Amino acid sequence: MNDYASTLTERLARANWHGDFNHTRSRVALMKEYLRRAALWSHKLRAKQWPFFDAAALVNSNVRASEKLTSEITKKKEIIHQFPLVMDTCVWALHFSVLRDSGETLPDLPDMFEPLIVFYERGGGFGIDTTGMIQVDYAAMKPGSPASRWNEKPKTSIDSEALDLLDR
Repeated sequence: MNDYASTLTERLARANWHGDFNHTRSRVALMKEYLRRAALWSHKLRAKQWPFFDAAALVNSNVRASEKLTSEITKKKEIIHQFPLVMDTCVWALHFSVLRDSGETLPDLPDMFEPLIVFYERGGGFGIDTTGMIQVDYAAMKPGSPASRWNEKPKTSIDSEALDLLDR
């Protein structure tokens, strides 16, 4: 049995939450991939919220990360100082990892949160401005709609080598 939740907690604890703008291009690509995957999950689960939502609660709201596990993230100073939605997505990703660990049958879709976790590892969080644009470093993008995203093809691999190429 895998231990996705513990691995994710460790990854979030080690993430570069301060950022340095050296990975803006790859982080924009990762956010776009997150939006694509979130659209797939939103469509499959008939989510009312999008693009940031608790997919695990829609699959099985009884399977949740423990308070002990979530507090390892919610009490981390570097994450607390991020845009509030960043903290929410970290907790939702933990719940999703616990769901995967439980053996719950999940739709045959790519992991919704993986691009976002890699995004965090490459340089911190994101923000949402007053117009609804997603702010990634100095770049901004419209989230679009789920329908505009779910038919997109992945634009880049999320492995570090491919992402490093984008940042050169």
